[in-house]
Amino acid sequence: MFVFGGYGGYGYARRDLDDLYSLDIDHWAWSRVVAKGRGPEKRSGHQSCAVETLVFVFGGWNASQQFNDLYTLDTKSDPPVWASIESSLPAPRWNFAACSVMAIPTWKVFAFGGIEGPLDETNRQGTPCGDMSVLDAGLLRWSHPDAAGLDKPCSRADTVLAYDSKFSRLILFGGWANEWLADVFTLDVAHVVGPPYAIMNLHPYIGPITGNAPLQITGIDFINTADVVIRFSSKGGTIDVRGDFLSTTQLACLTPDFSSYAAGEVEVRVALNGDSFTTTSQVYTFFPVTSAQHSLIFGPALLNGGACNEETMFLIQARDDVNQNRITGGDKFSTTILLVGGGEEGKDLQIRSGVRVDDKDDGTYFVSFMPPSPGSYRIEVEFLGTFGGASGVLRGSGIMASFEEFVPRSNNTMTGKTVTSTLHEDLNAVGNLLNLIASAIREHPHSDDRTDLQNRNGLVSVKEHLNMINERKEEINFLLDRSECILSYFHSQGVNNGPQASVLHSHRTTWDDVQQEGPRIALKIAPLVKAQSARTKSDIQNYETTVRKYARGVETADFMRYQTGVDSALDLLAAACGAFEAERARCTDMVRLASIFECSPDMDVSTSLLASVGVMLANYQSMWMCAGECRAYMAEANNLSWEDLNADGLEENARLILTKVKQQPLEVKQSNAYQGLQRTAKDFLMTCPLISNLRQPAMRHRHWDELGQMVGDQSKTLNKLIASTNMKLGDLLKFDIHVQANSIDAITDRAVREASHEDTLRSLAATWGCLDFKISYYKHTDVPLLKLTEEDSDQLEADQLALQSMLASRYDHFKPQAAEWQNSLAIISDAVQMLSEIQRTWSYLEPLFVGSEEVRRELPEETIRFLAVDQQVRQILRKMAEVKNVKAACQEKGLCQRLESMNDDQDVCKKALAEFLAGKRRVFPRFYFTSEADLLDILSNGSSPPKVMRHINKVLLATASLYLESVADNRPRAISFVSSVGEEQIDFEPPVLLEGKVEVYLQTVLTAQMETLQKNLERSRKRFPLRPRAAWLLEKSASDRLLDPAQVALLVAGIQSVLSIEEAMDSMTQGGANALQTHADQQRHDLVDLVRLTQTNLTGGERQRVMCSITIDAHTRDVLDKLLRETSLHKSDFQWQSQLKQRFVEKEEAGLVVSQTEVHVCDASFDYGLEYLGNGPRLVVTPLTDRFYVTATQALHLKMGCAPAGPAGTGKTETTKDLASALGKCCYVFNCSPEMDYQSLGNIFKGLAASGSWGCFDEFNRLIPEVLSVCTVQFKAVCDGTTSYDHDSPTHYIMIEGDQINLDPTCGAFITMNPGYLGRSELPEGLKALFRPMTVMVPDLVLICENMLMAEGYVAARSLASKFYGLYSLLRDLLSKQAHYDWGLRAVKSVLVVAGHLKRAEPDLPEEQLLMRALRDFNIPKIVQQDEVVFFGLLNDLFPDVNPPRVFDVSLARCIVKAAEDAALWPDEQFTLKVAQLDELLSIRHCVFVMGPAGAGKTTCWKMLSYALGINESQRKVRVCYLNPKVLPTEDLYGHITLQTREWKDGLLSSIMRDLGQIEDDKPKWIVLDGDLDANWIESMNSVMDDNKMLTLSSNERIPLKANMRMLFEIRDLRFATPATVSRAGIIYMSSENGTVWYSIIASWVQAQPDNIYSAQSKAVMTDLFEKYVSPSLTYLRHYSQPVIAIEDMALVS
Repeated sequence: MFVFGGYGGYGYARRDLDDLYSLDIDHWAWSRVVAKGRGPEKRSGHQSCAVETLVFVFGGWNASQQFNDLYTLDTKSDPPVWASIESSLPAPRWNFAACSVMAIPTWKVFAFGGIEGPLDETNRQGTPCGDMSVLDAGLLRWSHPDAAGLDKPCSRADTVLAYDSKFSRLILFGGWANEWLADVFTLDVAHVVGPPYAIMNLHPYIGPITGNAPLQITGIDFINTADVVIRFSSKGGTIDVRGDFLSTTQLACLTPDFSSYAAGEVEVRVALNGDSFTTTSQVYTFFPVTSAQHSLIFGPALLNGGACNEETMFLIQARDDVNQNRITGGDKFSTTILLVGGGEEGKDLQIRSGVRVDDKDDGTYFVSFMPPSPGSYRIEVEFLGTFGGASGVLRGSGIMASFEEFVPRSNNTMTGKTVTSTLHEDLNAVGNLLNLIASAIREHPHSDDRTDLQNRNGLVSVKEHLNMINERKEEINFLLDRSECILSYFHSQGVNNGPQASVLHSHRTTWDDVQQEGPRIALKIAPLVKAQSARTKSDIQNYETTVRKYARGVETADFMRYQTGVDSALDLLAAACGAFEAERARCTDMVRLASIFECSPDMDVSTSLLASVGVMLANYQSMWMCAGECRAYMAEANNLSWEDLNADGLEENARLILTKVKQQPLEVKQSNAYQGLQRTAKDFLMTCPLISNLRQPAMRHRHWDELGQMVGDQSKTLNKLIASTNMKLGDLLKFDIHVQANSIDAITDRAVREASHEDTLRSLAATWGCLDFKISYYKHTDVPLLKLTEEDSDQLEADQLALQSMLASRYDHFKPQAAEWQNSLAIISDAVQMLSEIQRTWSYLEPLFVGSEEVRRELPEETIRFLAVDQQVRQILRKMAEVKNVKAACQEKGLCQRLESMNDDQDVCKKALAEFLAGKRRVFPRFYFTSEADLLDILSNGSSPPKVMRHINKVLLATASLYLESVADNRPRAISFVSSVGEEQIDFEPPVLLEGKVEVYLQTVLTAQMETLQKNLERSRKRFPLRPRAAWLLEKSASDRLLDPAQVALLVAGIQSVLSIEEAMDSMTQGGANALQTHADQQRHDLVDLVRLTQTNLTGGERQRVMCSITIDAHTRDVLDKLLRETSLHKSDFQWQSQLKQRFVEKEEAGLVVSQTEVHVCDASFDYGLEYLGNGPRLVVTPLTDRFYVTATQALHLKMGCAPAGPAGTGKTETTKDLASALGKCCYVFNCSPEMDYQSLGNIFKGLAASGSWGCFDEFNRLIPEVLSVCTVQFKAVCDGTTSYDHDSPTHYIMIEGDQINLDPTCGAFITMNPGYLGRSELPEGLKALFRPMTVMVPDLVLICENMLMAEGYVAARSLASKFYGLYSLLRDLLSKQAHYDWGLRAVKSVLVVAGHLKRAEPDLPEEQLLMRALRDFNIPKIVQQDEVVFFGLLNDLFPDVNPPRVFDVSLARCIVKAAEDAALWPDEQFTLKVAQLDELLSIRHCVFVMGPAGAGKTTCWKMLSYALGINESQRKVRVCYLNPKVLPTEDLYGHITLQTREWKDGLLSSIMRDLGQIEDDKPKWIVLDGDLDANWIESMNSVMDDNKMLTLSSNERIPLKANMRMLFEIRDLRFATPATVSRAGIIYMSSENGTVWYSIIASWVQAQPDNIYSAQSKAVMTDLFEKYVSPSLTYLRHYSQPVIAIEDMALVS
C-alpha cells in the first residue's frame, strides 16, 4: 500500500507534504520510497487510486495554489517511477471523492464533488461541486457524463465514494455542504463500467434474417456459467437468445429469427451470470433470405439453338420476398436436367454427370453442364429453402430448350447469338404487348355514331385488355426481370447495351403507367359495363332455358335402353355428340361475355348442365363400346369346340369382361342399358365354372347320365351332343345350364372326390404290392431281422389316415374296397409293431439266455421258456423273410396272435433278468456304477476272469488290471494289482483266488486290496522311525520295487506329522517353550531335502510320491507358521482342531485289539476307508482348501450332502476328490446332463448307499427340474438312513425306488454347481435342505504356484511364484477381453507342469529362465496379434534381460515342412510354428481348442501335425476320428435312454470314444470335433476335459479318455461357451489378420504351376506382382466397400 503527500506534522509545524511511503502488508512494516522522475508538488485534499500496478494521483491544493493535474506512479519498476499525464480535470479541485473500478476494456476512475473555484477575500472556502468525472485509464482521457435521475445528491465535499461490483453501481455517503451530511446515494454505472468481460469479434459477421445460424463470439475474460445471454439490437427492436460458454475467450449461440424487423446491421452484446450487458458491442448483419417465388433463371442453356456436346450454362438470380436481388450466397438449389425421350423405352433421361453449380457469393449462381446429344431438354430448378426461405420452383423453371449439332459453340455463352436474340425478342414482345394493352384500354368504348353491337364490341375490347393486365402480369414481370438480369450481366462483363437498357427502362415505365392507368379506366367505363351487364344477364337467362330443354331431350334418348341394341345405340350417340359440340361452342361465347361483364356466376347453371350432358354422352358411349366387346367375345366363345376348349382361359376372360362392365361410370349404372349388360356378363361368368367342372377328367358316364336327367325332355338331345365329336360350346349353353348351377356343382364335386378315392386305392395297390421288408442279419448269423424304414412307417400311417378319411366320406362309391384295405393295413401295423418289439427284446435276451452259462444256471425256468420263444422267433422271421413282401407276409392267418403270445413270454424272461441283475448289484454294489451292457458282459464272462479284466477299472477306479497266475485245475488267482493312476504295482497279501460267482470274487478282490493296504500301513508305520525320512520314502525291496504303496507312504507321513506336532504341543505345556518352533525348523529342513530329492534321477512313480510329499509338507509348514503366528499352541485350539488330522488308533473289539486309521476334523471323526487310490498327484492345500475340508466334513458329520458352488476353475470337484483321497474313500465323479433321468440317478444313489462310496455330481444343476424333484426323495432316503443308522445292528436297509438297499453309512454325496450359467436349473427347496451350501471362490494362486514349483524342484519357488501371479494378474487387466483368455487355476497348473518338464530337461539353467520360457512358450499360441506387444512388454518387465531361446524339436520341425510340401502347401514360418505349438500343447493338455476365424488354417494345422508325427515315427501314426457335433442332436451325440422302453441308444461320440479306448496299442488317437461350441453339447464334456478324463453317460457307463488319446475342438469362437468350458482346455489361436494365410495360398499356387509352362523367372515375377497388388486391393476393399456377406481375405484371394 502506497501513501502520498497530505497535510501533516505537529502543532504549528503542520504543512503540505510530497513524500511517498509504502506499507508491506505481509510484515506490517512501513518504509519510505524514493521514486524516480518528477513527482507531484506538495499537496493535500488530492485523491490517489490504484489501477493494477499504477497509482493515479490527481487534484488537491496547498497553501499557494490548487491543482487539476494528473500523475501516475509505476510501482512495478524498481524503484517506482513518477510520470506526468497531459490529461487533466477541467478546473482545479480538492477535497473530492474518487475510486477506481475495473472495467472492460480498460479501468475507469470516478471522481465526484469537491471544492473548486478561485479563492479570494470574498470566497475563502471555494465552491462545492456535485458533478461526476470519469477517467479512462487506457486512453488517459477525462469525460464528464450527465447523470440521470430525479433524486440527485447535492454539491458537497469530503464525501466517500465506493463501488458495488455486484450491481455495477457507485455508492455515495455523507460529506460537507455547510453542514455534515448522513445521506446515501447510488449511481448505476453499468453502461460505463460494463461487466468484467468484453466482446471483441464475431464469426461470421453476417447471417440470414430467419436466424438459427451458428455464431461464435470472441472476447476476453468470459465467465464459465450456464447463464449466457446474447442481445441483438437494432433501431426497430431487441431480441435476446441463450448462448453457451466455450472458453474464457469464446462464446457460441444460434442467431434469432429477426424477421419481425428490417434486415441490416444490428449490435451484439453479451451478459453473463445475470450481470449487465457489455458496454462494447460488435456489428452483425442480417440479410434477407431467398424467395423461390421471385427468384429466376436465365441464360443460353434455357434457349433453343444451343450446341450439343459443348458446355453450356445458365444463371440463377436469387431474390428476396420484395423482389430485390440478393447480395450474398449460400443458398441450395436442386437442378434437374432431362433429355426428353432419351432413355429406355422413350422415357426421359436425367443428365447427372458434369452438372455443376458455382456460388458467386453475390446472389447469383452459375450452373453449367454439357448436353450429350441433340434433342429437347427440360430444365427444372428448385430452391430448397435455405436459411428458412420460401422453397419451391424458380421462375423460368420447367422450360424446354433444344440443342443441335453443327451450330456455333458461342450459342452456349451469355454473349452468344441465342441470348442476344432472345433479349431482343423479349423486349420486342413485351413492348408490343404493352403497346397493344395501352392503346386498347385508351380507346373510347362508346359512341353515338356506332350501332349497339359496335358499342358492345368496343366495350368488350377495352374490358378484355383491362383483364389482360392482371392475367399476364406474371408473364410480363418475368420477361422484364429476365431482360434486366441479362443486361445486368452484360454490364458486369463490360458489354455496352445502352440502347437496350433504355428500351427496357421505357418498357418498365410503360408497364408501370398501364398498371396505374388500368384502375382509372375501369372506373371510367363502369357505368357502361353495368348497363351492358344487365342486358347480358337477360341473354344468359334465355340461354339457360334453351340448355335445360336440350338436356331433357338427351336424358330420354333411346340409347339408354338395352333393347335398342349395340349398333343402333352407337349411331344415336354419334348424332347426339355432334349436336353437343355445336351447343358447347355457343356456350363458350356466352361464358366469354359473362366473364367480361362480370356476371360469370349466372352462367354456372348452363355450363354445369352442358358439362353433365357431355359426361353422360361420354359415359354411355363407353358403356355401349363395352357391350359391343362383350357381344363379340360371347359369339366367339359359342363357336369354340368342346374338345379344344380352354375353360380356365374362358373364365378368366369372362371375369375381365364383368370387371370392365363394373368399371363403368356410376351415372350409367341406374339405366336399363347398364343393368341388361351386367346381367348378360354375369350369366356368362356363372356358366364358365360349370363348363370347367364338366370338362374335368373325373367325369364318368354315370355323372353325364345324371346331368341328362336334370334337363328333363331335352335329355336325349344332350346325350346325342355328348356322344358326338364336334359339339360346340354354344350347343351346351342352349340348355341354360347356369340355371342348374348348384346341381351341376354337386355332380362335378362328387366326380372329383370319387376320382380321388379311385387314385388312392390305385396308389395303395401299387405301394403295398411292391413294398418289402428291409432285412439285416443278427450277429453274423442266418437269422434275419425285419423292419420297415422310417419312410415306410410314415407311409403306413399316412395310408391308414387316408382310408379312414375315405370311409368317413359321404361319397360311398368305393367304400367296400376302402374297408377291405383298412383291415389289411391294420393287420400290417399291428404285426410290424409287435415284430419290432419282439426282435428288440429277443436281440437283447438271446446272448444272455443262449450264450451265458451264468444266466442259464441262475434262471433255468426262464431259459426253457426263452428257448421255446427263440425257436418260434427264428421260424417266423425266416418265413417272413422268404415272403419278403410286407402285405403278403403279415396276412398269414393267426400271425398276430402268435406274435402277441411270444411277446408276453419274452416280457416274463426280461423281468426275471432284471431281477437277476438287481440281485447281482445288491451283492456287489459297485455294479450300480456300470452300464447294463458292461454288467451283462461281466456276468457272461464271469467264469473267465481274464475276460473280466477289461472292466476292472470300472468297479475299482484306481486299478488298471490284476496280474493273474494260473492254478492247476482251477481258476487263476490274482497275485498283484496295477495302478491306473500313476505308476505302481502292489502284491496281494495273500494272493486272491478268483472262485465263485463274479460278483463274489470281485468283492473278494476289493476286500483283499484293503487288507493289503492295512498290512503295508502297519509295517511302514513301524519302519518310519528307523530310517531317514527320504530313505524311508524311497526304500525298495529285493525285487527293486518300492516297499510302500504311495498311498500308504503319504498316510504314514501324515500320521507321523500329526503325532510330532501334538507331541511338541504337549512338550510346550510341560515347559518346552520352543518345542513347536524347533519342530517347525526341522520340518522346513525336511521339506528342503525333498525338494533336492526331486532334482535327482527318479522314476516317474518315485517322483510322483516325492512331489505329493512336498505338497503335504508345504501345507504342514504353513500350518505350523500359522499356529506360531497366532500363538495357537494347544491341541484344543481351533486353528489346530480345524485341520485334517490322520491318526493311527488301536481299539479293543470283542476282546481283540484292532488297529485302524481315523481322520479327525473339529468334532467329526471318520474311519480311513483304505480304498486304493493309486499313485496320483495331490492338491495344494490353501486356506480355502482348509475351509472347504471343515465345511464338507461337518456336512458329512451332520449326515447331509455338501454343495460347493462357485465360478469355474476354482477347484470344487478336485477338492472334493482330494478330500476323498485324504479319507481313503472311493469317489465317483458324474458329469450331470439333461439326458439323465430319475432312474439312472436312482441307480447311482443305490450304488453309493450300498458301497459306501462318495459321489461327486458335477454341474448338478444341469439336470432338468423333474429329475431334481425325484432326486430329493432318493437322497432323502439315504440321509434318513445314515441318521438312524444303528452300528450294533449287522444290517441296515433303506428303500430307494422300491428296492431294498443294505446301507453303508460312510457314503457321501457332493454336488458342484456354477450358478448363473446358461442351461442351469434352480434346485427345489427340499433338495437344497439336504445339502450344506458352500461358496468356493478364487484360491491363493501365489501359494499354489509356490508349492507346485517346489514339487517340481524349484528352489527359488517363492519369488518365482510372486512373479508368476503378478504376470497373470496384469495380463487379466491389460490385455483385450478375449473370450478364450483364461488366467485361472487350470491355466496356472498347465504352465507349472511345463516348467517342471523344462527343469528336468535342463537342470543347470537358471530357474528364472526356465519359468520365463514356460510362460512365454505356453501362452503365445493363444495371444491374439493385437495383444502381443503388451504381453512381451510385461514379460520383459518381470524378467528383465531374460530371453532364453525357444526349445525346438528339430526333427519334428523338418517333418512338418515335409508334410506341408507333400500336401502341395507352402510351409510358411508362422504356420509351421503354430503346428509345432499345437504339438507342445497336446503334450500337456488332453483337450485343445484350435480356434480362429474361417480360413485361418485350423483344419490344415492339425492335419499337418498328424502327418508330421507319422513321418517322424512311422510306427506311431496318428489315428484321427473326425465329426461335426452340430449335425445331430445332443442325445444322438452322447446316447440316451428311450423313455418308453428304457432301452439305451448309443451315441456317435460315445461309440467312437469307446471303440478307440478298446484298441490295445498305445499309438496316438485323436478325436476331432469340428463345429461351433454351444452349452447344449460341450457341457457334457466337462468331466472329459478336466483331470477326471472320464465321459460319464446317463446309462451309468464310464468311458475313460486314455493317456494316448486327445480331443481337439476346431471352433470359430467361444461366444456361447461358459467359463467352465473355457478353463478346461488348452487354446491355440489361429489368426488371419497378418496376411500370411492368403500369401501362403498364392505361394502354394505359384509353386504348383507346371515347370514346363512357367519358368522359375516367371514364377518370381508372378510372386512379385501378387505381393504388389493383392495387399493394397484387400486394404481398399476393407475400408471402402461393404460386402453383403462378410468374407475373409483368404476366400477373396482364392
